[in-house]
Amino acid sequence: MRMKPVLIAAFALFCWTTLFYSQQQIPDIRGKIYGKGGVRIKLALPDFRPKESSETTISAAQKFHQVLWDDLQFSGIFQMVQREYYSLISPFDENRLNFEDWASIGSEALLVGNVSSQEEKLVVEARLFDVKTGQQMIGKRYRSDADQHRLIAHTLADEIVRTYTGQKGVATTQIVFVSDREGSKEVYLMDYDGDSQRRITYFQSINLFPAISPDGEAIAFTSYLEENPDLYLLRRHGGNIVRLVADLGMSTTPDWSPDGKKLLFTSSRDGNAEIYMVKADGSDVTRLTRNHTIDTSPCWSPTSRQIAFTSDRSGSPQIYIMDAEGTNITRLTRQGNYNDTASWSPNGLEIAYASRVGGIFDIFVINLTNEEVRRLTIDSGSNENPSWSPDGRHIVFSSNRSGSYQIYTMYPDGSDQKRLTTRGNNTSPRWSRWTK
Repeated sequence: MRMKPVLIAAFALFCWTTLFYSQQQIPDIRGKIYGKGGVRIKLALPDFRPKESSETTISAAQKFHQVLWDDLQFSGIFQMVQREYYSLISPFDENRLNFEDWASIGSEALLVGNVSSQEEKLVVEARLFDVKTGQQMIGKRYRSDADQHRLIAHTLADEIVRTYTGQKGVATTQIVFVSDREGSKEVYLMDYDGDSQRRITYFQSINLFPAISPDGEAIAFTSYLEENPDLYLLRRHGGNIVRLVADLGMSTTPDWSPDGKKLLFTSSRDGNAEIYMVKADGSDVTRLTRNHTIDTSPCWSPTSRQIAFTSDRSGSPQIYIMDAEGTNITRLTRQGNYNDTASWSPNGLEIAYASRVGGIFDIFVINLTNEEVRRLTIDSGSNENPSWSPDGRHIVFSSNRSGSYQIYTMYPDGSDQKRLTTRGNNTSPRWSRWTK
C-alpha cells in the first residue's frame, strides 16, 4: 500500500540545500482574514526557466510551474499576479531582477527559479524575494527523481507558506475517502488537490468512515470484511490489516486522538449506540456515554480535552460536547432538526457540521465562543461530511450537486468550492494532519 507519498521518508528522494534564508521585512499576515475578501500577498510567479533545451526538461519545468502556481493560489495566502501583466514590463531575466518593474504591476513578492537535469535527476532551484526591499527570503535547491516534480512543487509551496505565516501549507497533505467507482465501497486516497487518486483496500465488501492517523502511518475504518461492521486498521508498512475492535454489534465512525495513541468510535456492543475510546493497539476499550438514545460520530478537540459528538437525546440529532472522560455533557447546536458529523477546527475555536435543511444537508460552522452559526453551502444539492484541513484554511466535504456524490473543497466562508472527484460516488472525506 502506498498510503502517503509525502511522508518524511519520501524526503530521502531529495537533496535540498538552503541557498539563502532570512525573515526580515517579511509582511506579517498571521491572524488576518483569508478567503473571499481577505488580505492576501500579491505574488508574481514567472515561468521557471529550463536550463537545457531537452524536451524532458522543458516539459518538467512547465508541469512544475503549474503545480506550484495552483498550490500557492489554493493556499489562501497569496493573490497570484496574472500572467498577462508580465508582458507590460521589461523581459524577465532571472539573474538581473528589476524590482521596480515587478512593483509596477502590483507584485509584493516575486518567486523565480529554473529547472535542469543532472544524471537522470530533476534539479529545481528557487528564490523568493520581497519586491519592496529586494531582499531574498527563501533560496532552495531540490534534486529528485525525474517524475517527482509534483512532490518538489508541493514541498516548496509549503515552505513559502511557512515563511509568511509560521505554519506550513497543505500542499503535501492528503485526503482519504470512500468510493464505489469499481463496484464495492472501498477506501481511496488522493493528494489534497484531487491528483493521484488510488485505491488502498481490495476487500470486495463495504468499507466506511476512514480516518488517517496523525503520523500518516495507518488508516482506521469500518469494514464488513467478516460480515460484521468491525473496526480495522490498515498499516502503511507492509500493508498489514488489523481488526482492532470486533463485537457482535457495530463499530463505526473512528477518530484519532491528536497524539495518535487512542481512537474514539461508536459501538452498539452493549445494545445501544454509544461513544467508546480504545488504545491504538486495540486494548483498554472504555465506554464514555451512557444514554438510552443514540450517540455517534465522535470527534476529538485539538487539545484532546473535549469530544464533540452527535446525540438525539433531546429528541432530534444535535451536536454535543463533553470532556474526554465522558463528563460535563452540554448541547452545542440548537438550530436545525438534524445535525451530524462534527469536525473540530485545528485552532479549537469552531466546529463544522452537516445540518438538514428542507430535506437535504448543508455545511454549517458554529463559533464556540459566541455560538454564532454561518452557513457555507446553499442551493447546491445535499452537502455532508465536513473535515478541516490541518491549517484550518479549508474544508473538504461530499456533495451530490452533480447527481452523484463527489468530493469538494472550499474556504471556511464557503467560497471557492472546487470539485476533486468525478468517477462513481465518493463520500466520507477526511483530511490528513501534518506529519511531524
